[in-house]
Amino acid sequence: MPEQIAIAGIDSSLGAISSVPLLAIQSVQAKMAVTLVDAQKANLEQIVLQIKKILVSRNASEEEQTNILSKIHLAYDLKAASQVDLFLDASLNGVETLKEAADVLNPKVILVSLKSHGSLTQMGEACGEPKRTVGINLFVGGLEPLGFGEIIRGVKTSSEIVGMVESFLSKLSIKYIISNDFPGFVLNRILFLAINEATQVLYEGVATAEEVDRSFEQSHLLKKGPLALADAIGLDYVNRVLYSLYQSTGKVQYIPSLLLQKYVEAGYWGVKSGKGFYDYEL
Repeated sequence: MPEQIAIAGIDSSLGAISSVPLLAIQSVQAKMAVTLVDAQKANLEQIVLQIKKILVSRNASEEEQTNILSKIHLAYDLKAASQVDLFLDASLNGVETLKEAADVLNPKVILVSLKSHGSLTQMGEACGEPKRTVGINLFVGGLEPLGFGEIIRGVKTSSEIVGMVESFLSKLSIKYIISNDFPGFVLNRILFLAINEATQVLYEGVATAEEVDRSFEQSHLLKKGPLALADAIGLDYVNRVLYSLYQSTGKVQYIPSLLLQKYVEAGYWGVKSGKGFYDYEL
């Protein structure tokens, strides 16, 4: 069971709440030592602000906020986290951070990619540790605690490593499934296709955004309709994942809807930009 974790590769430009601050909070609450690593001070400061925002939204007292933040260590270099049991890479720079972690951290560390697309097997081979490399694709639903994720198993990922990641997620009260390493895994492959088709329905004038979402919410297919969910995820991210799925699978149904592309080009990225399929207060 991992007792010390490090999360690296924080991109403050994304704006929306990512899995990083949510993971940090839940790990501290599960009595784990947490280190956040990024070479850019601004990125670390942004994550701390996001952690505070999440805690405030949950009505945490000043004392509770201080207590949690005091147990999250900030570092500018991976060497400061050399003894962690589990390393989570949230970066957007391919496999470079995983490679560095494999070189710098202890030789038994579990290497976890938090990327929601891309070949986990290729990442493991590229960093030279395919048996210790595993993926976690977490479902982020706004400021609520993380409740569901996918464990992505590469071709050479060892069963022992998968078992340790299962224990990690269970300790954080995150339910999960195990997926083999295929484009989109399970959740993204189905969910983003639904979002893309819902966007096309809106574009064709079949129904309003509210009606499209109500069809899902009131039929209990989703707590949020696909368009509201896309806004929460970030339309730029949805667009990027759909393109990645199209490139990986060659299936035309993953080509992003024209309306989605236009919204992204216009800077309508959803909740984080103040406008997407709906309007939001920043």
